[in-house]
Amino acid sequence: MKKESISKLISEIETEWKTEGKPQRFVVELETGEFVEAELLTVLEIGEEEYAIYSIPGKPGKKDILASRVIQDENGYDTLVDLDDSAVKETIRKFLEETMLMGGAPTQQA
Repeated sequence: MKKESISKLISEIETEWKTEGKPQRFVVELETGEFVEAELLTVLEIGEEEYAIYSIPGKPGKKDILASRVIQDENGYDTLVDLDDSAVKETIRKFLEETMLMGGAPTQQA
């Protein structure tokens, strides 16, 4: 994806990461089977799919940034699933890289 495309993607993002002025938090299960609290940073729309960008505790004093595809389960609740499309992974990686170069975390985008 070209740099102009990433810039356009960033400018068209709808951030949905705050609920009533507070960051949205939820629990995710890691590959290790451990459950940790995550904080939603933003939701990206790529094509007709939504992708949650969120942070979890990392090394002391740091956070890890993860991304998952958002789908609705049979009861209509949002559920996160692993990314399986390498093109989407690359688009998200470039978005995060460019966002960081623009002066901050994804949560600073409007």
